[in-house]
Amino acid sequence: DFLGRGSSQASDGASSYTPRTCNKESDCNGINYCGSSGDTATCTGGKLCVCNRAFYHIALDESLEPATNNSTGYFETPFDDGLTPMWTEPYWSNEVGIRMYRVSEKTPGFVSLAAGGVCIIGCFILAIVVK
Repeated sequence: DFLGRGSSQASDGASSYTPRTCNKESDCNGINYCGSSGDTATCTGGKLCVCNRAFYHIALDESLEPATNNSTGYFETPFDDGLTPMWTEPYWSNEVGIRMYRVSEKTPGFVSLAAGGVCIIGCFILAIVVK
């Protein structure tokens, strides 16, 4: 939760800062620690209202420009003079996403651990037999 409320806490210098608790998104309407920077608030899995700090941005080097008359993912370098290294963040398709769960159980973790252990033992035995 620190990223969502950290800058507000650091800028105010208040040690008595307490975030509002919530159960749903609408519980976070009108909180005072997000309004000063123009942010909105959201309800986290920890049931605390925090400020939204993520936003859409084009994460490309200044030298990269979308190539004309090409599909997504093709770029041109019209201004690259070779003085700086080019960089880019990964390009994810719209189908990539996350699924968040507020409550987790221990059983799936233990099942995954046991399946991994069985797989390791099986591969070890297979390697000895095939050798």
